[in-house]
Amino acid sequence: MLLVGLTGGFGSGKSTVAEILADLGLHVISADKLAREVCEPGKAAFREIVETFGNEVVAEDGTLNRKRLGDIVFADSALLQKLNSIVHPRVIAREQELLKEIEESDPDAIVVLDVPLLIEAERHHLVDFLVVVDAKTEQR
Repeated sequence: MLLVGLTGGFGSGKSTVAEILADLGLHVISADKLAREVCEPGKAAFREIVETFGNEVVAEDGTLNRKRLGDIVFADSALLQKLNSIVHPRVIAREQELLKEIEESDPDAIVVLDVPLLIEAERHHLVDFLVVVDAKTEQR
């Protein structure tokens, strides 16, 4: 199995590149999608987030109010770290489960890890290749 890291800043076109690679038949694992998955109502991360940040982060439909949660954590770096400590380990665990499933079913697979903060999280050493997507500000 070949593991490719895909990263890039907000609006750089990373998601577009990931879609193209998926269309070409590569397995793409999106950290953003996994984060949403592990934070679904009824899951441990959801409960811990609500316990930590209060019911104000729960939307009327019972899901996370991501905008409200973002307003809270982006105003305080300690709270952002707390949120990351809840979500990131679960995302990584789910990612590892998916990698194992792919490797068992397709040992010659090329897998793309679509992770916005791959370098910042110091996880880039885990991949065989690293692709950084960038775009000029006026193109974003």
